[in-house]
Amino acid sequence: MMSERGSAGVTHPLVLALRSGPDDATVQHATQSFSPRLPTRKPRLMPHVPTLPAAAGDRGVRAALVFALAAERLSLFYEHAQWITEAQGATLAAEWLARSKRSLPLAERRTLSALSDTLARQVQESVSREAGLHIVHEMMEALDPNHQSDIAESLMAECERLLDAGPSA
Repeated sequence: MMSERGSAGVTHPLVLALRSGPDDATVQHATQSFSPRLPTRKPRLMPHVPTLPAAAGDRGVRAALVFALAAERLSLFYEHAQWITEAQGATLAAEWLARSKRSLPLAERRTLSALSDTLARQVQESVSREAGLHIVHEMMEALDPNHQSDIAESLMAECERLLDAGPSA
């Protein structure tokens, strides 16, 4: 038998209307205005798409990609205890670049992916799990250009340093 109350304990408007003996217009309005609260959770394909700098030069875009890939790597590591591969990072970078109608050669995306792996592993090895989770949270928040974070700024500077040092870092 169907319950008159929804899962949140809310009585359906149609039931309320029928209890009071309404006319057809009230029943029609009640059925049209009720929208059950269903979960709107979407599957997590690419949960954190970075906002790449619009006016920044190639170096700024590359640093932003290293930062975003490192954040994604750390997030997946702390969530699933697995590291993404260099190839997976390069593919993710290509998808992010395509959203802003940009592209980089595969070799360069792989290099950026390797640099992000270096940074992510340095962070993971040098801090406790709790501190790492906090850093990941700050990094993910910093993917929004309106969010300011000292932690994210220092990690972005490290991304720039890694870019300057090259792939052998």
